[in-house]
Amino acid sequence: METKTFLAFVSATVMAVATSSAAIMVTNTSANILEDVDNNGTFTSTNAAFTNWSLSGGNTVVVYFSGENTLGVTAKYGTEDLTIVESTGANNDHVAAIGYIINPTASTADLDVTWAAQGNSENMITALSLGGVGSVVASNTTNGNLSFNYTTTLDGGFVVGNATNNNFNGPSPTVSSSNLDTDAFNGTISGNSSSIQTYGVIDTAGTYTDTYANSLVSSGVAFNPIPEPSAALLGALGFLALLRRRR
Repeated sequence: METKTFLAFVSATVMAVATSSAAIMVTNTSANILEDVDNNGTFTSTNAAFTNWSLSGGNTVVVYFSGENTLGVTAKYGTEDLTIVESTGANNDHVAAIGYIINPTASTADLDVTWAAQGNSENMITALSLGGVGSVVASNTTNGNLSFNYTTTLDGGFVVGNATNNNFNGPSPTVSSSNLDTDAFNGTISGNSSSIQTYGVIDTAGTYTDTYANSLVSSGVAFNPIPEPSAALLGALGFLALLRRRR
């Protein structure tokens, strides 16, 4: 009876420290693609935005889409749809979108982006592959300056952000964040609009706010990493197995 009680205690202790996590990492990055079209803004499977895009050992694809005179952004990785988090301005004149897919079937496929062009459509498109993504913990969009609040429960999470303005060669949007420290793109898209497409690792689990400024539209997505068995769990399981053998 004492052995059973002890085993139950050990099991409860193990569950309390059962998981840790490896930080999410960038495994592939693209060049920035400027697409400036007069009447039709569509990438098809024969004219893909990113041909044979590779996860490069990762498990998630992220695509940024920033621009003006654009709406209805969609994206596919191979045959699978990306989830789109999209903010569009008044009269659909500006857009800041983030698309993502976790654990797609293919590890290399065309990453195709489509949208509806409203007259002269000018857009900046960038792609990332990430490794170690477990789940989405938060996403949000707004017209104007986004205050993006998110909470991760494991160390080593990841956050991406996108904001666009119409400053006519003025400065790009900015963001105040303790996690967003790398820009995939930061500059002028056309003579009218500018964008910041940014990302960063969330070293320590917790609650954070990313505050954007000087933006017409803005979006954010945050991810938790994949939970992993901790050293304490593995050691305790080995100890339990040894006790069982001795019985």
